[in-house]
Amino acid sequence: GPIGMRSLLLRLWQKPAWYIAKRIRLELIKRFERRVRRFRLWQAQPSRLASRFGFSDIDELWHYCAMQPFPLIGPEDLKTLQTVEWFSPDDILQRAKTAMRGEVDILGSGPVHLGSDIDWSHDFKHGFDFPRAYCLDIKYGLQSQQADVKYPWELSRLQWLIPIGQAYLLTGDETYAESVRDYILDWHAKNPYASSVNWSCTMEVAIRMTTFIWFFHAFKGSAAWQDPSFREVLLSIIYLHAHFTDRHLEYSDLNGNHYTADLAGLEIARLFFGGRGPSTRWSYAWLELRKEIVTQFRTDGVNFENSIPYHRLVGEMFACVALNRQAHGYEIEPLVIERLEAAADFIDAYSRVDHSTPVVGDNDDGRFLPMAMHDLNKHRYLSGLIRHVADPLHAIPCTVDMAEELLWFLGSQSLDLSQPPSLANSTAFPVSGIFVLRNSSDHVIVLAQPMGMNGRGGHSHNDAMSFDAVLGGVHLIADSGCHVYTSDYSSRNAYRGTSFHNTPQIDDEQINRFYAPDLLWLLREDAHPKCLYHSFQADCDEVYLTHDGYHRLEHPVQLKRQMTMHHAASQLIVRDEFGSDRLHDVTVPFHFAPGVMINDLDGNSATLTTPSSNFRMQWSSSADWHAEVQRHFIAPSYGTKVETTRLLLSCKLASGSLNTVIVPD
Repeated sequence: GPIGMRSLLLRLWQKPAWYIAKRIRLELIKRFERRVRRFRLWQAQPSRLASRFGFSDIDELWHYCAMQPFPLIGPEDLKTLQTVEWFSPDDILQRAKTAMRGEVDILGSGPVHLGSDIDWSHDFKHGFDFPRAYCLDIKYGLQSQQADVKYPWELSRLQWLIPIGQAYLLTGDETYAESVRDYILDWHAKNPYASSVNWSCTMEVAIRMTTFIWFFHAFKGSAAWQDPSFREVLLSIIYLHAHFTDRHLEYSDLNGNHYTADLAGLEIARLFFGGRGPSTRWSYAWLELRKEIVTQFRTDGVNFENSIPYHRLVGEMFACVALNRQAHGYEIEPLVIERLEAAADFIDAYSRVDHSTPVVGDNDDGRFLPMAMHDLNKHRYLSGLIRHVADPLHAIPCTVDMAEELLWFLGSQSLDLSQPPSLANSTAFPVSGIFVLRNSSDHVIVLAQPMGMNGRGGHSHNDAMSFDAVLGGVHLIADSGCHVYTSDYSSRNAYRGTSFHNTPQIDDEQINRFYAPDLLWLLREDAHPKCLYHSFQADCDEVYLTHDGYHRLEHPVQLKRQMTMHHAASQLIVRDEFGSDRLHDVTVPFHFAPGVMINDLDGNSATLTTPSSNFRMQWSSSADWHAEVQRHFIAPSYGTKVETTRLLLSCKLASGSLNTVIVPD
């Protein structure tokens, strides 16, 4: 609910004066908006809304908005798709029919039938109903609820209806347009302005507004959308979403993906309304986004939240806004292009040969405007979209999985499937402490990142000196990911904790301590990872790392890790070094990807069996290390856990080293 003024002041007393003043101003605006929300509805009535934008009626406003440019595949390109060999509409049409039946599968829920009377405020995975009330009065994320507000939020983003829009564009079948129209009207009736949990987070409002605008442009010519009363409702919905976003910005002294989503939605709404009338006041959104891209993407292109899935989400926001601005004839500033291209370079580096990606940091499956949802952990399309923003005149080299996303924004004429995009070489991102060791069959990403969000944590994990490895084309060592946020505090903290990552742990202590079990997005900045040396050569790549996270112990421990990948042999060597004046309980875990089985475990070696090939894993040390195979679960996406195994090496040790070698058998 709204923050009490005393509570607000207590929380802000250590902040700079300029921030305190701005935050108090924003809080007062929210309190004011609570009192005048009926007046906002009065302002959004058809005749008043039209006149505020300078038109005599809603029909004129509709046609004006319909004439605004929007990055969506055009009629001529849709015709040519019938002759494109790689494109098949069958999957889209099937997903459209599933959505029309009210069947969803979101955030690991498994197939769920929503029924004829959809409860948009219901967490159907945990069986919890969020109350109908003024949005800022609704409490969510409480441990006692054992519920996850992300399920009604994700449902209410309405992105699961996008395949219906794609099916309409492909076929012109009016039943598709009727279906989306009816869903929009149902959502609108059950989520009055600012009066449900689906208005409680401004980011959700901004993302949903972007989806509404996409629907507008996809269906604007359909017969089912000609009804004046529906047009009034839809334009009112879009305007009220934009107004709410403008008056409820998620601003902080250090902003992240929420504020970016707010601004991105507002700029797209401003362009939708042609910059007329009330939308003129939203022109600050792009100016703010220009500042945020410099803060949120470091100079080497890596998003500062230290999460690869969030790198994709925030990158998608900036790219979509830039694409919309270009459609309206705006030039994108060189600094924005520079940071976006650097972000694309990082995507190219962390994307494996098959375009799959390691799940580093939090992953909540978030997308800004998804055109294909069948493989959440392939991000290479976004690199292509950014390359188009940087150079709109040249066709983008891409593969089919990239094209399935890009064609809906750019049309097939902007895509070149005759040549796939080139593979990145081994690459260092030294500002962000990420090193990618790779060749045509091996891909190892090594982490020595500073604490996410400039030392606060955010969506980063305790993964200093951890790694994810593909050797010989086989995914062997995996990051555990994170499948849950607020519905299970204990699991949330376990999955972002040290022991769930492929990095040494001392005395069961976290590398970076938690402030409290219920502060799910904060970590103490105890560790300061550092790369001591890295080298990428024709025969092998090397990275030598350290961090001081365990210097705080009564008897400090110095940790170092050297990782060497020999290209010709697909061999990975991990050397861990420990230094202390007293004995400590030391563990070094290796979490295996699904499908990897551990066999023939003896004192210092094991066979790793996979469906396609086998590997030998050996470890050596002057100390006596105990090896134990444990059951484990990794989270490839939100709400989903997949059973696998991990090998835990443990020892009582003061000083010494451990050498681990993984090589094809």
